[in-house]
Amino acid sequence: MHFSRIHCEILGLPVPGDSSNRDIPLFPANLDQDQDTPHVDSLDRTSRTPLSWAAQRGDGEWCTKLLERGANMFLVDTEGNSALHYSVQARGPHALRALLRHFHAVESYRPSNLNISNNGGWTPLHHAAYYQDDPAFVTLLISSRANINAVTKVGKTPAMMAALCKRPRSLRVLIEHHANLNVTDKNGWNALKLAILNSPADAVCVGLLVGASGVDLSPDQGEDGETVLHFVARKPAVDIFDALKEVVRRKLVDPSERNREGLTAMEVLERSERVLAAKRIGDERLVEGFRELINVSL
Repeated sequence: MHFSRIHCEILGLPVPGDSSNRDIPLFPANLDQDQDTPHVDSLDRTSRTPLSWAAQRGDGEWCTKLLERGANMFLVDTEGNSALHYSVQARGPHALRALLRHFHAVESYRPSNLNISNNGGWTPLHHAAYYQDDPAFVTLLISSRANINAVTKVGKTPAMMAALCKRPRSLRVLIEHHANLNVTDKNGWNALKLAILNSPADAVCVGLLVGASGVDLSPDQGEDGETVLHFVARKPAVDIFDALKEVVRRKLVDPSERNREGLTAMEVLERSERVLAAKRIGDERLVEGFRELINVSL
């Protein structure tokens, strides 16, 4: 990978070359005293800096020292990812905290800098929502004024990422900070549709989305013209039925609504492969559960 000495020390790899001091460990504490180290922003073959590797490993101590030595936290690799993008893939938020401390200490930085996007248009907040169950990552970025409604090149928001990847704790934070849940991607899918149709759906995510203030539960404006009940009928699961009972009880969705094929949600359910397979072995639980759901408001 053509790593520099700093890369190797961070990654725990043998130091390359034949310099006389390659066997002397280089630690964050003695980085300032080491006169033979390469520049802190040296790049490997994929243009990754030592800082980006330290960030991905969650090493806040190394991140702090590299930043003190002038490392640039906004340099990007060949995929457009910065140290911030990598820091939210770590097991803990120590590196992200170190990066954000530095960010807030530099007067010339603006909140918009936190929305640096990679080649796919993903910001660090997209990465955090996609990769992390721990809500600390999205909380730290939102508190630093990252754009909660930034969209990727295919139109996905951080809330969509959390819904897609079944990250209910991160999704809850995004909802509490008023993420726009009605944004649709280039396929016309919003966060709720992604949460339901990305089987198996997560009942907690679905419940959070349908219960959120301001969420649009009107029929899909795409070519199918389907309601949330139609979506669930296509990917039926008893725990998802339970998550929707309150919106049916409050008459926020209409079980009699027909899609553009003229089918109600119940008719869609009865044709679904999952229900047909269950019926063949005498299992009526999905049909009975869905019938209970659509009748809950009666």
